[in-house]
Amino acid sequence: MLSRPPCTTKRVLKRAGYRYEYDLPPQKIQADPPLLIQGPSRFRVMATQQPLEMILLRQLATHLASPVWILEATGELVFYNEPAEHLLGIQFEEVGPLVAVELTEMFEVTEADGEPLAESDLPVVDALINRTPANRLVRFRAKDGVFRLVEILAVPIVGQGDRFLGVLATFWEPEPEREPEP
Repeated sequence: MLSRPPCTTKRVLKRAGYRYEYDLPPQKIQADPPLLIQGPSRFRVMATQQPLEMILLRQLATHLASPVWILEATGELVFYNEPAEHLLGIQFEEVGPLVAVELTEMFEVTEADGEPLAESDLPVVDALINRTPANRLVRFRAKDGVFRLVEILAVPIVGQGDRFLGVLATFWEPEPEREPEP
């Protein structure tokens, strides 16, 4: 069995369904008296155990042309696909996992007419709490500063044995209304 070098600490960070482990060996700094500090030397990523349904759903979402979010049952946004990145104006890697209610602050989500929207009225929050599908027309400010009108549909994800796993949300910009032809 391998032993750890003396004075080495291990730090673990869990983000977006992955477990990041850092081994931090001691480093000497020239000072009077000499200082011993910790610094990163080795980095490993290990996937944490995810339900099979969530793994398959994430795989499906990467191949869809519609913007898709996936939230865990805890309300943490764990993934959104590339079409969602284009609409939101920011990549998932830059945002990382978020709690659903933080989305209203980050993207300034309001009613379609610009009135403030309560966090509990977000379709993703409604689907998380009530475990029923929810939809709503909302307006949000993307990271490029432009307000966009989107229709959001949030659907609960139920796994084997009626386990509630989270919510899948898809959203799209509604087409402009056409005038009827005479």
